[in-house]
Amino acid sequence: MKDLKKAEDLRVRLISWYADNARPLPWRETHDPYLIWISEIMLQQTQVATVIPYYLKFSKRFPTIKRLAEASLEEVLALWSGLGYYKRARQVKQSAEQIIKGFDGLIPRVHKDLLSLPGIGKYTAGAILSIAYDLNYPILDGNVMRVLSRVFAMDEVLNAKGVQNKLWSLAEKILPEKKAGMFNQALMELGALICLPSGKKSLCHDCPISESCEAHQKDLVSQLPKLPEKREKVKIQQVMFLLLEKKGFLILQRPDDVLLKGMWELPGKEISDQPHQEAAYQILKEDFAVDGNPHYLSSLSHSITYRAITCHVYLIHVSGEVKKSLMNRLESRTLEYRWIQRDELQDLPHSSLIDKVMLLLDPVQKDLF
Repeated sequence: MKDLKKAEDLRVRLISWYADNARPLPWRETHDPYLIWISEIMLQQTQVATVIPYYLKFSKRFPTIKRLAEASLEEVLALWSGLGYYKRARQVKQSAEQIIKGFDGLIPRVHKDLLSLPGIGKYTAGAILSIAYDLNYPILDGNVMRVLSRVFAMDEVLNAKGVQNKLWSLAEKILPEKKAGMFNQALMELGALICLPSGKKSLCHDCPISESCEAHQKDLVSQLPKLPEKREKVKIQQVMFLLLEKKGFLILQRPDDVLLKGMWELPGKEISDQPHQEAAYQILKEDFAVDGNPHYLSSLSHSITYRAITCHVYLIHVSGEVKKSLMNRLESRTLEYRWIQRDELQDLPHSSLIDKVMLLLDPVQKDLF
């Protein structure tokens, strides 16, 4: 009886709080399951502020599943460039094609059908079904896990065996019979705005459910949830080149058997502990058959998942016999390459690292291409 009363209290208080405090996010202005699906995929491991401009551009270019299914993968990846985790974009494209062929162009309302689509797991399926269709399916993302682990004072490490099943069970038990979508969004919003990670100060005095929160009552908020140890960052050094000629600058396409496959990048290479000036000269000569002294621009930091990259950027002009030698080397290595102007970059799928490199250029250098 106590648990039932607590669950009902959570539902009433959270839904009321959400109605008054929900942020006006663009994907909350629609009940279109397609757009809700796109927003949920984009929001995976990505902050809301980062997602908003991508969501707006993506939904404008591809307002329907049909338009997305008919687009080229390169066009989809280009719009995703800078958002990271590019596997998501490929899976969105694949799913759109499957929805057109197998579900008459409609986002499935059946849980197992959603789970059959690439990139849609239990959380995303629950979010789509509850938010778009108001069906009674729970959700469990990082924010919800934090809220539930504190409300119920769960003392286990989140990745310990069986803990995820317990959390899913709790999320299902407290789900209301009606307004499941609103309740699920309220849980996520509470975790985003009030029930903050331990590294930040949670705003328990503003929390609508603090009276029902066991962690708050027992002064355990700062200790919960218990998180698994973070993977140690791998430090990487690399050099990268802006090879310039009158047609623009050179970019290469990453092969299919590496991270960020199919993305376009500047020529470059990881280096060991040798001085980057020495490595730059050596790589230009040995890998790209360019014999010259590149101009050092600057070094910048970049992260990809657990990789902490320090990138040393060099600029060099190529023409005449030097360019001919470079082209012969590219052909012999069977590399996909293009010479592009700076404004063409936005139409190609590329890592945000290139965008960072472009910001290094001073006004004079920007006029070079």
